[in-house]
Amino acid sequence: MSEEEVIQYLLSTPDFFVRNSDVLESLTLPHPVSGNVVSLLEYQVSVLQKSTAGYRSQFERLVDVARENESTMQKSRRLILAGLNCESLDDFSMVVGDMVRDDFQVPYHSLILFGDVTDSSVRAS
Repeated sequence: MSEEEVIQYLLSTPDFFVRNSDVLESLTLPHPVSGNVVSLLEYQVSVLQKSTAGYRSQFERLVDVARENESTMQKSRRLILAGLNCESLDDFSMVVGDMVRDDFQVPYHSLILFGDVTDSSVRAS
């Protein structure tokens, strides 16, 4: 029987080790680092710990990105609400400038308006 046949048999018979627990208990594997013989359970725990550490790191990165997204959304919401309270284009320009600089930490920006604006000091293109 080839190695591939054994693999296929075990994959197609998932309850093999349940029905033959004595075989499972007697299996040992070399430790991947030290080379010493360890039980299958110890080996599985080691493999699971490594994969858990990878998942944890990935999860922490996702949480950091989610926090950044939440912060950006809150800043955007404040900007929109402040803009809605403006009574003139000049007020709006100042609010946008202040909030983009202070909340979003963007030192240089341009606000470009398209159209004819005659009653404002804001330049329109």
